[in-house]
Amino acid sequence: MQTDKKSSLIQLNQQQLSFIEKNGLHLEQSCGVPRISGRIVGLLMVLSRPITIAEICKTLHVSHGSVSTNLRLITMMSLAKKVTLTGVRFDYYQFSSQGWVEIIKQKMANAQSLQNLASETIEALEPSGIVKTRFEEMVIWSSIVDQKYNEILEEWRNRNV
Repeated sequence: MQTDKKSSLIQLNQQQLSFIEKNGLHLEQSCGVPRISGRIVGLLMVLSRPITIAEICKTLHVSHGSVSTNLRLITMMSLAKKVTLTGVRFDYYQFSSQGWVEIIKQKMANAQSLQNLASETIEALEPSGIVKTRFEEMVIWSSIVDQKYNEILEEWRNRNV
C-alpha cells in the first residue's frame, strides 16, 4: 500500500479492493448496515495505519456526508475507532478489534429479544396446539443460539493472542 501525498488517494491492489467490496455486501447482509459502512470497515481492515475522512472519500469514491454518517455508525458498533495524532488537526480512523466482540453481543441481544418476544406471546396462546408449539420452539431455538454465542464470546476472550 502506498499513499500519494498529493491526492491522498490510497493505492490498493485488486485483492484488497475485492475484499472491501465483498465486506460491504457481507456486513450489509449479516448486520443490516448500509453497504458503504461495510466497505469502510473493509478499507480500515486492509490498512496498517489510521486514515482521514478525506482519504476514505477519495479512496472509495463516496461523498463526505456519506462517509461521516457511516463512520458514526460503525464507530458506535465498535468496528472503527477515532484516533488523534499528535500535532495533527484532523481526526483519523482505524479498525477496532473490539468490533468482533460487539457483533457477537449484538447477535446475542437479537436472540434474547426474540426469546423474550416468544415467551411473552406464549402466555396469550391456547394451552396447546401447533401455534403454541411454534412459539415454544422459538424460545428453545433462541435460547440455544444465545448459549452458542456466549460460548463463542468466551472462546474469543480466552484465545491465546
